Amino acid sequence: MRSLHADRPRDARDRVRTMPGVVSASLFGEAVHVLLAPGTDPSTLERALVSEGIEVLEQEDIEPSLEDVFIHSVRSDAAGAAEEEPDDQA
Repeated sequence: MRSLHADRPRDARDRVRTMPGVVSASLFGEAVHVLLAPGTDPSTLERALVSEGIEVLEQEDIEPSLEDVFIHSVRSDAAGAAEEEPDDQA
């Protein structure tokens, strides 16, 4: 997991969420916690943000917090439930 500090954290989160290799991105105060798929190069985060005019102030590897794990689990469960709902439009 990466912790990323940018001059515009909400814009950074929104941009990072659309990137290939990003499993999830959430705001934690002024930081964006980004879960990357295995093999994803973390330097692609900064390049993408800079190309959008977002200044990356700092980024580092971190251990996921309990809150990170909870948010990822809830989002994964919600996505799975949405896929399982039958289509009633017959």
